[in-house]
Amino acid sequence: MALLLRGLLLLGLSCLQGPCLVFSAASAMEPLDQQLMSGPAQEKLPPLILLKLGNQEPSGHIALKKAPRDCKGAPTPEETRKLAQAMMAFTTDLFSLVAQRATSPNLILSPLSVALALSHLALGAQNQTLQKLLQVLHADSGPCLPHLLSHLCQDLGPGAFRLAARMYLQKGFPIKEDFLEQSEQLFGAKPVSLTGRKRDDLVNINQWVKEATEGKIEDFLSELPDDTVLLLLNAIHFQGFWRSKFDPSLTQRDSFHLNEEFTVPVDMMQARTYPLRWFLLEQPEIQVAHFPFKNNMSFVVIMPTHFEWNVSQVLANLSWDILHQPLLREKPTKVQLPKLHLKYQLDLVATLSQLGTVPGPRPTRDL
Repeated sequence: MALLLRGLLLLGLSCLQGPCLVFSAASAMEPLDQQLMSGPAQEKLPPLILLKLGNQEPSGHIALKKAPRDCKGAPTPEETRKLAQAMMAFTTDLFSLVAQRATSPNLILSPLSVALALSHLALGAQNQTLQKLLQVLHADSGPCLPHLLSHLCQDLGPGAFRLAARMYLQKGFPIKEDFLEQSEQLFGAKPVSLTGRKRDDLVNINQWVKEATEGKIEDFLSELPDDTVLLLLNAIHFQGFWRSKFDPSLTQRDSFHLNEEFTVPVDMMQARTYPLRWFLLEQPEIQVAHFPFKNNMSFVVIMPTHFEWNVSQVLANLSWDILHQPLLREKPTKVQLPKLHLKYQLDLVATLSQLGTVPGPRPTRDL
């Protein structure tokens, strides 16, 4: 999860051990629950990504580029490190483009959800289309990328992270069995045939979305295009627990700075000696803190030391190696952290088109 607030940038969840980075949430969501900062930290992020492919010629097939055998094994530490670096680079690209178009001062985004959808699409891509998807995702792992992301989701542990996916197909649309098998094996995406009756299909799709997001999103689609042959949907649910809980009795009203002139009153959690890993960066001048969650994850907070700052510039100067710093030790730190309750909705079609990942009116034969 990448979250921008005026005066505060919160960037995702990172694994405390091993070089892996986890981002969660996109598209339409209710991101940060009121309970996030009190008791068990909860972040219910039901991101959904919809990828639409226009009608292909009757001879068109989704062709699966078979993955080598070594893709099926557990990722090596080097593969995990490269995946983390790739996801960080993809996050920077995606976040910067979305920030340019954003009309709200707050921004919430799920690079992981988008990456999962694009890697799912890569299962059925080949030639130039496959290369473009891998290029956008900064991945040099080739056809192993979907397997690596699937392993990453599985390694987050039961109870903390849950991925729901589904594939809706036009009735009679030719699609290879290998693609269907690996879609279900890696992402749990079961194929469901569209009935061809728009109203019934909309009801079925919106019902699945509602169930997958635990009721957070009730009406995801208002219409279904006539030329839809394939829908890939995914939803992510994350529930994290503070390793060191904040004492509710210390929470009190305080001022949150929107800029140099304006402040708003918020409930501010406080701790006098919170076990925190943190450090300062000079270029750009920011503070980075890792709040530990259970299950080997942490909540990463990035905050500038002055109000005039550029988000894209900050992200461009942050790499996985800079953020990770495994040798950094926890130290007792005085902490103030605001409670957050935010809702955000975002259409990523234009952004994905700008990245070159959404097919145009005449789909390529590489899908």
